[in-house]
Amino acid sequence: MILKRTMDATFLNSVAAHPDVKPTIGPLKPEELTQALLNSGHVALQAEHGGFIGIKLADGVYECHSLFLPEGRGAYAVEAMREGLRYLFTRTDCMKVVTKVPEGNKAALGAARIMGFSNSFVLDRGWPLEDGSFGKVSVMSLSLEKWTSMDGLCASKGEWFHHRLEELTEEMGCKIPVHYDEPAHNRAAGAAVQMYAAGNPVKATATYNMWARQAGFPQIVLMSETPTMIDMSYLDGNSEKRLLVIGMSDGDMEVLLCR
Repeated sequence: MILKRTMDATFLNSVAAHPDVKPTIGPLKPEELTQALLNSGHVALQAEHGGFIGIKLADGVYECHSLFLPEGRGAYAVEAMREGLRYLFTRTDCMKVVTKVPEGNKAALGAARIMGFSNSFVLDRGWPLEDGSFGKVSVMSLSLEKWTSMDGLCASKGEWFHHRLEELTEEMGCKIPVHYDEPAHNRAAGAAVQMYAAGNPVKATATYNMWARQAGFPQIVLMSETPTMIDMSYLDGNSEKRLLVIGMSDGDMEVLLCR
């Protein structure tokens, strides 16, 4: 599955105009979609059978609309949604994604729940119907923190980070404290690794440090954005000691200083 960002609404407008798609997209009109894609603050992602548009409601908050042809629904759309959420959370300032599920749309509700969305509130007259009236719609949301706890790539990237760090420090003859394997730590580190790889180092550092403060882990310091350099530390009893400086680039890492 490959999603690509676009500012050209031609393909997504053709999907939106499909008779099986048009009734499911609610108030989003083709001319509004065209105009929205001209705003660099919004995010449109397309794949072979459809895509998504994330309307930026406020700093860090995006409303996601999905548009998929019949042949792109089911498992294909779910996998695309996973990739789309990963894009928003790692490549943008996104801290929360919201979506609207009209009453009776079991497929949309099921997909939202699979992705981890939960109900925020219900509007009794929030979804336009074909007869001109309005029906109920559930507004659902997914936070960055919850996404991190569910995304499989966060876990695997976090495991990679810790194994790679051990490997590199051993090659340098540098001893770092061995810590117990904590799945939640792997996920937090893995989310940050993806953000660093996406060129989003400020958010990566802030996101990891927020988790670390809650978990009682040492925080990291972003020494440089370009190139990305991170100062790490560890806990020795009740005191925090600076440990090493690492660089992140091209999907890999290097140890620049081991104290």
